[in-house]
Amino acid sequence: GEAAAEAGATAMIDLSDGLGGDLARVAAESVVGFRISGAAVPVAPGATLDDALAGGDDYELCFTAPDADAVAEAFARRGLAAPTRIGEVVDDGLVVATVEGEHHLPGGWEHPVP
Repeated sequence: GEAAAEAGATAMIDLSDGLGGDLARVAAESVVGFRISGAAVPVAPGATLDDALAGGDDYELCFTAPDADAVAEAFARRGLAAPTRIGEVVDDGLVVATVEGEHHLPGGWEHPVP
């Protein structure tokens, strides 16, 4: 998180509730959309892309930053591997691009309301 902030991150969220749901929260607060490359999303062995997009408990950080070179440099200075770039900020919409075309980004975990 500190390396991302040093690199100029403009938004950051942990993915404990799933990539799709947490990106929807960032999109709503930032009044933007996201176009995610399905091929770039890390998928655990035995899981599917849908699992990776809608599942929770990932405990990874997702962030946006305007300069990919600054991100790579900040992470390298701290001895960290460069983060995985999975998509881009767009004006509107939440989509995931796959070989089959673009699809709505699925939601993540919804906490029950007592």
